[in-house]
Amino acid sequence: MSSPTIDPETIVLGTLMQATPAEARPKLTRLDYRDFTNPPARLTFDLMAALVTGDVPSLDPATLLGFAERVGAFTDTNHANLLTRWVFDAFTVAVPLVALDFHITRLIETGYRRRVAELGTALVQAAARPVLADLDAFTARLTTELAAHRARIDDQAPALRVAQDTGRAA
Repeated sequence: MSSPTIDPETIVLGTLMQATPAEARPKLTRLDYRDFTNPPARLTFDLMAALVTGDVPSLDPATLLGFAERVGAFTDTNHANLLTRWVFDAFTVAVPLVALDFHITRLIETGYRRRVAELGTALVQAAARPVLADLDAFTARLTTELAAHRARIDDQAPALRVAQDTGRAA
């Protein structure tokens, strides 16, 4: 686990907590719950996605946690305490809203890299399948999945995409 000050899950959600629902809505549509591996981050994303479809004035920690309590998202006191601590920690590491697209791309890229690593293991296991047609179908599905995930990274400003692919600042 990386430091909360550089973890893209924490930065993205912490920044969205400081955005208005109108500002957050298009950013949330770029994300998927599978982009988040940390359970409190995944729950926070789900809560935000549900809140921005309603008529709430803010996505601040108190609003998020009040909504979580209202919809029964807390399984017990310990769960409530863990989520509360995570939400308030994330809120403190927000970046300026103008930098959010960069961090969303980092988050999506992190998920892409994680998925490629997971699929490497799956490919090794699939290679042992006796029927080549099964292996072909599996690799075709993986290729489609990875291409769709990669397209989510490429759906950003060209300057960010160039910096990302070359490893240099734009």
